[in-house]
Amino acid sequence: MRPSPIYTAHNIAEARQYSLEGISLTLKERIFKIIICLELVITNSILSLMRIILFKWGYPHRVKDIVVFTSGILGDTIIMAGAIASLKEHFKKAKVTVITNCQHYAKEGSEILSLMPYVDRQIFVEDNYIYRKGYRFNINNEQLKGITSDLFVNLSPFGRRGWTGAVVREMILARLLKARWAIGFSVTSPLPGPKTKKIIQYFCINESRRSAFILRKLKLVPLTGELAIPVNPEKQREISTLLDSTGIPSGKSFAVINPGAKNNSKCWSPLKFGEVAKWLFEVYGMIPILTGSANESERCELVNKASGSICINLAGKTDLAPLIELLRLATLCISNDTGPMHISGCLGKSTVGIFTMRWNIEFWFPQGEKSVGVFSKPSCSLCIRDPFLEDEDPIICLEDIDIGSVKKAIAELIPDLQDPALNFVS
Repeated sequence: MRPSPIYTAHNIAEARQYSLEGISLTLKERIFKIIICLELVITNSILSLMRIILFKWGYPHRVKDIVVFTSGILGDTIIMAGAIASLKEHFKKAKVTVITNCQHYAKEGSEILSLMPYVDRQIFVEDNYIYRKGYRFNINNEQLKGITSDLFVNLSPFGRRGWTGAVVREMILARLLKARWAIGFSVTSPLPGPKTKKIIQYFCINESRRSAFILRKLKLVPLTGELAIPVNPEKQREISTLLDSTGIPSGKSFAVINPGAKNNSKCWSPLKFGEVAKWLFEVYGMIPILTGSANESERCELVNKASGSICINLAGKTDLAPLIELLRLATLCISNDTGPMHISGCLGKSTVGIFTMRWNIEFWFPQGEKSVGVFSKPSCSLCIRDPFLEDEDPIICLEDIDIGSVKKAIAELIPDLQDPALNFVS
């Protein structure tokens, strides 16, 4: 079978262009797309009317309490850090509470925002955080009772996923928390499904930059780099001590390689990761450091063996704060489409993300001017398949991504690390 074409996207525009290249809509699908556009206009008009009725209009003032609503785990939440930092910088005297809806997932990784100095407290909830009794809605979580907000900022991604009911529920929560001003309630996409799986790709808004659109209502922009994720001196000393204990001297160049992910369908081959690690070490003298949860230690050990056991395996040996400082000190991060990739992008580090094509990669393309995404396009691209079905029908997007394509992506990011064997011209 002929290998699928491989693409390297250097920015969001390229991610969108390459993802949709060769995709065309039939006349019936174009008509359906127009209908969806009209439905979204009507839906958002109703949501805007509800916001006018329920909350104050105009620019917030005398703001003492800000509630930021987010959803998801590590990758979903860290990309919101710059927006929350911007809110705190502007409303300096306000107390910032982050409410994170982890849904059915464990909250591991979601607590990353609790580490940020601009977050005063973080509360974790599941989907059932409110309930209806007759015509009245009530809070269904003891931790939320007693919380009030002057400004409610909804950074939840459900509107981007076409879940209108969730957006309405989030607006009701803002009302129950007695918010005077509230922003971030819109639906930008249809629900995914067999009829919309091609059309939905044209309604893409990059998740890493979606918060910038929401903050425009307040004439603010998300902060970046160390302003978004400030240095933690204590944890930086801790990771430096750990690196010293593994034989990595201060100032030595190293690459963080993150070969795991929440779902196996998002994981590039450990053998290929190992070959890239070996190449970095042998050609450039860059030490490969493997990261991941304790559950991913076995996968990391497979990478290490494939590299000739030249990697340092830190899987399960760092919590979130030291991991951030490890990525801050790294020269490079190579990762599947998962949390550490987004942390690295937020920090402005050279970041290579390896993506499946279940979705247009514009959705999760990482932040940062030094981020690239590598992906292949098999004939079944844009399947929007549920990753939990991977054992019944394996997802093949990652199989055709070759080692050379990842090496070239690295060489593009770090021109000083040119390997003549690649025949790469910047």
